[in-house]
Amino acid sequence: MCEKTSDLLEASHRRMLLWCDANGGVPEGYAESALAEIAFWRSVEAHTSVEFAAAMFGQWQDERLPASDGT
Repeated sequence: MCEKTSDLLEASHRRMLLWCDANGGVPEGYAESALAEIAFWRSVEAHTSVEFAAAMFGQWQDERLPASDGT
């Protein structure tokens, strides 16, 4: 069984909040957007499976991030 995507995102969100606090504050709207994304992935996990959510998240990230050209 793999780790829950929502748990990984929540841990990342906590680290980001700590970083923001140390570097000038949290950008407006960041916390709300992050919490909404975490809630979405929790819903996906609850209605499908942890593994499906992880695969779906991975595919979504691959589509969002430009492929490296190796340079």
